Amino acid sequence: MSLKLTIAAAALAVSSVSATAAPLFIDDFETYTQGAPGSISPTWTVAEGSVDVIGTPGAFPWYPGQQIDMNGSGGDSTAAQIYTSISGFLIGHTYALSFDYGSNKNSSGTESETLIYNIGTLLGSVFMPGNVPSLLQSGKLLFVANATSMDLYFSDGQSGSPFDDDNSQGGPVLDNVSVASVPLPAAAPLLLAALGGLGLMRRRRRV
Repeated sequence: MSLKLTIAAAALAVSSVSATAAPLFIDDFETYTQGAPGSISPTWTVAEGSVDVIGTPGAFPWYPGQQIDMNGSGGDSTAAQIYTSISGFLIGHTYALSFDYGSNKNSSGTESETLIYNIGTLLGSVFMPGNVPSLLQSGKLLFVANATSMDLYFSDGQSGSPFDDDNSQGGPVLDNVSVASVPLPAAAPLLLAALGGLGLMRRRRRV
């Protein structure tokens, strides 16, 4: 087998694995009723505080489509934490958490907004200015599954005592959440095996 054919065959295998990878979870929040925190149930559980469904057309049309405002209405202590349970992970396999984020400032406040994410051992946060940016920002982070079922959390940076307050009912905005397998590391051994096999064939021909 020629070098070109070997590499082409391996590349085809890698491409096939990539093409068949499907998200374990995806949510763009388009099916929920605006303004109603209960409408995100049962997909999401509001563990703390309150959320609002906002977007275009409708309330607070900062960005196209619908999003979750992580600091909802309802008086004090509205900074929220939400989570959803996702199954189907392969322990030890690499996955990508993707989401878009922005801010909803219902006042002239300038303080920054913080959105916290957590799934398995992946824990971190993203920041954005207090004023509403023109476009949602995108985040994509890799993590290794340590269980077959895991909870995905998002929190307003003000959630949890003693930072629980309504911040003028304007908080971080969340959209387009997905969790998907990362196929290339799993398929890469196919390419290495093909190249290794080619090297072995060359050595045999020299003998």
